[in-house]
Amino acid sequence: MPGTRPYMTDTAVDTAVGVALDRLFESEGELPPDVHERTIAGFYARHLERVLRERRSTTAGRRNSGWSVDCEYNRLGLDPKRVPDLDVMFREVAAGLGWPPDAFTAGDTGLVVPDVVVHRRQSGIGAGNLIVCELRRITASKEAIAADLVKLAACRLHIKYEHAFLILLGETRDACVVHRASTELRDIVWYVQRLEEAAAIRRWKKGHAAAAQRQRSLLAAEGPRPVLAVAELLSALNALYAMGMWPGPRDALSERGVQQVRRRWAQVQHRAKQARTR
Repeated sequence: MPGTRPYMTDTAVDTAVGVALDRLFESEGELPPDVHERTIAGFYARHLERVLRERRSTTAGRRNSGWSVDCEYNRLGLDPKRVPDLDVMFREVAAGLGWPPDAFTAGDTGLVVPDVVVHRRQSGIGAGNLIVCELRRITASKEAIAADLVKLAACRLHIKYEHAFLILLGETRDACVVHRASTELRDIVWYVQRLEEAAAIRRWKKGHAAAAQRQRSLLAAEGPRPVLAVAELLSALNALYAMGMWPGPRDALSERGVQQVRRRWAQVQHRAKQARTR
């Protein structure tokens, strides 16, 4: 908030949000993969509250005390969090992404109900609003993620939250993405445009890992293949010879390497011989 000292620095908040996510995966790792995001948000809020409580116990000062962590907070239906011109923000982002003007339909009422908030209850707009978070599966649609980012920007601009985060949940902690949300709509457009690239990389990595696992399984089931091993070794030796790297210089270190290769070569020949006599 302009002109005031922040309740918590960016670094302190980033650490708290990240540690709470670490603990979520450490303690709730047995959750079914299709459990609802609201359930996960409830668990996450509990861990975030504990992290902030621990920080409060080691940090003096009124500004770092008295925080409440709530899920889907709408003041129990009284005085809900409304944002003026939320529909305008949605239309601007849709235009920047080349989407139809009605790509977002959730902004008609101007109502925002964040997944997790850290605040001082009944403190009012502009005071006592620390962190707001939206949680989504990392596989969620671009439209859903863009809508969350617009709402987070609105929460910062109009309800005066100091920090806003979009947390994209993966299957593991390392697969999660914690994105500090911007108040600039052009930043939202840029981020959403990069989501497809990130998704393509995740699909490639997942497919590569699955293919490698399948190859290992096939090799384990098939057992040793001496003929193939001999062919691969000869190919490697030919490549080294063509590069002038075989045979190597006869210093003590290289000599030990040569002897090791010879022993391995003898083992390969022995296995190949056994395979032919079967």
